[in-house]
Amino acid sequence: MFECCGREFVNNLDLNRSIGMFRTLYPVRLQLADDDMRTSIINVKEHMKQVPNKGIGFGAIMGNESNELPLVSFNYLGYFENKHNENGNEDGWSLLDAHCGNSLHDNTKEVVKINSLIINKQMRLNIKTKMGIELTVQFGKAFQINIEKIIKHTQSLDRSYLTSSDVHYVIKNNDYLNRIQLEKEVEAIFMANSLQQGLLFHSLKQGNVDDAYIVQSVFQYRSNIDQNCFRIVWEHAQQRFSSLRLRFDWQEELVQIVDKKQSLDWRFIDLTAEEGDVSNQESQIKQIQEEDRNDRFKLDIGNLFRVYLIQQKIDLFVLIFSFHHIILDGWSIPILFDYVHQAYLNLIEGKHQLVSLPSSFRDESYEHAQMYLQKHSLDNIDYWENEINNIEERCDFNGLLKEENKNKVVLNQYDHVKEPKSRTLIIGDNIYRTLKAACRESGLTWNSILQFVWHKVLSVYGNSSQTVIGTTVSGRNLPVNGIETSVGLFIITLPLIVNHCVDSLIIDAIKDIQDKMNEMIARSNVDFSQLSKGKMKHSLFDCLFVYENYPSLEGKVEQKETFLEFEEKYGIGKHDYPLAVVAYETVRSECVTVVVNYAGELFEDDTIDDLLDVAHELLAQIGKDDVTTMAQMNVLPRKQLNQMNGWNNTSRDFIELNKHTTLHKLFEEEAEKSCDKIAVVYEDVQLTYRELNEKANQLAHYLRSMCDIQPDDLIALFLDKSELMIVSILGVWKSGAAYVPIGPSYPDKRIQFILQDTKAKIVIANKKYMARLHSCAIIKIEIDSIYVTLAGNSNSENPQPIASSDNLAYVIYTSGSTGKPKGVMIEHLGVINLKIVVTDLFQVKSKAESVSTLINYVFDPFVNHMTYALLNSQMFVILNDEMYGDKPRLY
Repeated sequence: MFECCGREFVNNLDLNRSIGMFRTLYPVRLQLADDDMRTSIINVKEHMKQVPNKGIGFGAIMGNESNELPLVSFNYLGYFENKHNENGNEDGWSLLDAHCGNSLHDNTKEVVKINSLIINKQMRLNIKTKMGIELTVQFGKAFQINIEKIIKHTQSLDRSYLTSSDVHYVIKNNDYLNRIQLEKEVEAIFMANSLQQGLLFHSLKQGNVDDAYIVQSVFQYRSNIDQNCFRIVWEHAQQRFSSLRLRFDWQEELVQIVDKKQSLDWRFIDLTAEEGDVSNQESQIKQIQEEDRNDRFKLDIGNLFRVYLIQQKIDLFVLIFSFHHIILDGWSIPILFDYVHQAYLNLIEGKHQLVSLPSSFRDESYEHAQMYLQKHSLDNIDYWENEINNIEERCDFNGLLKEENKNKVVLNQYDHVKEPKSRTLIIGDNIYRTLKAACRESGLTWNSILQFVWHKVLSVYGNSSQTVIGTTVSGRNLPVNGIETSVGLFIITLPLIVNHCVDSLIIDAIKDIQDKMNEMIARSNVDFSQLSKGKMKHSLFDCLFVYENYPSLEGKVEQKETFLEFEEKYGIGKHDYPLAVVAYETVRSECVTVVVNYAGELFEDDTIDDLLDVAHELLAQIGKDDVTTMAQMNVLPRKQLNQMNGWNNTSRDFIELNKHTTLHKLFEEEAEKSCDKIAVVYEDVQLTYRELNEKANQLAHYLRSMCDIQPDDLIALFLDKSELMIVSILGVWKSGAAYVPIGPSYPDKRIQFILQDTKAKIVIANKKYMARLHSCAIIKIEIDSIYVTLAGNSNSENPQPIASSDNLAYVIYTSGSTGKPKGVMIEHLGVINLKIVVTDLFQVKSKAESVSTLINYVFDPFVNHMTYALLNSQMFVILNDEMYGDKPRLY
């Protein structure tokens, strides 16, 4: 039977100073390995660790347990040390090693009872038995001999080894665990947290082609620094903060490993010999930075940070702190450097010895936080699965991309930025003060205001009523003591989903975002890799947003006799998000800075400037009395509004037009100028402009002979794609009528409806479709036969025009999906105006040689394609439907 105090097992309660009976008593079966001390120790340790809750609960079933309980009990009472005063005498009271009564009674079933404790670094054992004096003495000596063997064995080891219980069963495979700590002594092992998993996956995917997530913080010191002392302090910082001794493994489990010790990668560079040549010094520093970025960190080896101390003058130093983002977040930098600066000054003033710093300096919060995340990784899974399932639509940013990237790049899947660029917006003066007042009066934060604005910008440009932005939170809201001043990677990026409603009040929309963010922060301990399979229907977000509210570093640290004067010059860090926003407030300067980092290979600089202009315009409207609702917000700054007005200013003088200018009149002018050029191509058939014009004239004269045609009369066309289709259209125009295209694939009911609705005087059809028109009381012309009959035997001169520019050119019918099909009437003038504008816009006459179309003539764009070509002396190529998927023939 094993007995323990029972004070360490009540969740979140500290019972160490409570009075009462808390002890637990439970049986254990220990299995030893023959002649293998190491294995025996591990077996006992692991077996004891596996007892649930250290035996709490066993007492409730003792009375119902039919099996005999063990006859030997053991109780380890713990470690005690008597305090001494300045004279070396015991202070106040002390624990005596004296007999305090007999706890082994005749009515108990126990045969042996052992109590153990340590007093003043000495182990004391109290053994009571029912075996008699002689056997008890023999038992005690055997116990002592075996304890001494265990002590001798452990003393023979030069390092410690972790077992599965030490790593909380993150790794259950002992061989794998042993391989991890084969070459290095390990302090702890945890599952990699959510962001570390993402960064590790990115690193493995990109390999050495990408320097993303290598961060360089550059500090300048205007003080004389003792480089040896500075190095010692950095070594102690590495020992203080577990995250500075991390490495990673992913062979079986994706884990972060805290080594007990790693060597400091310290590099001192003396440039004082070139003190007079500042430019050369700066050039060498830049080269050092570049070489550092090209020297990739090996995540499975460790040493994931480097410190460069570069001396330029006796009192001028540059420090480059280079690290992989997988071990540290931005919040940690000022905490780390504040510790280094204070410890350095203490060391210089002799407050600590060079070889050691106080044992209390160790920061355990990082490891406690990782343990908490590990235990609670599933707490908020249901919440986040529900949130992700609420993502209904994504922004379409194709319009923001460079022309060569449109419809080729999916922004939320792009993970390798090749040309990192940035643009900056400074919010100051009146806008800053107005928004600062709004924060005070309405209980808002800068973070929620900026989130609102950026979501609105993306909603406008992405044409979506829902936006999803990756929002980075500190991750330091865990119930872990000292986490605010701990160093490590705590941040996590969470998807903030915003639904945009034009009827909302601006202040309510911002408060909704703020409430949503507070809820997200409260549920930030989540491992997204644990989401159920199939829940991740999309990449989580369209854009990254980071609001930095880190602790600040003062530019000067002072002690009584010494000081350090420094400034953080700049930071360099590349991520692989194609569009990311970083914002922060500078209270001293009364401004907020918004930096947009973007992939230069995807976006034009002007495009990003436009986004920032819109953001600035929206910020200027928040807090104004005359703008209270979302609908009242003007999303266009003056520059872009003027640009759009310019685009919409399409009025122009069509001085070459008059009332008698029609589409066929313009075609006749082109036919006269380009009579021998190829006009129409369909498969193996080609017609020159002269041939096309003459055949259209012949058909026009024939149509006039069939009936009295007046302007705005309608003639239906029921034709397949071919050159005859173009001859028929031009022939109808030249006759003075307008045409109505009917698709051969239309059902008979729709065909009859169109013919009745238009009251068409004539229908021109291919021979194979004539039978379908048998029941229609209308003049029918079979184009295949008439085409042959008219050739060479008819008037081929241009007919006398009777239509004008405001007469109908064609009537095209809608699909009828909302009811009956509706005929849309298009006049010559409208088509001519569009042709003139498009010809000028695309410079058709000077650049194009041919215009091809796959479009069926029942759709409006077909007319545009035809007129672009035939009214500009270009070749019009009609592609048959079989070429839709035939790329070799198409090109």
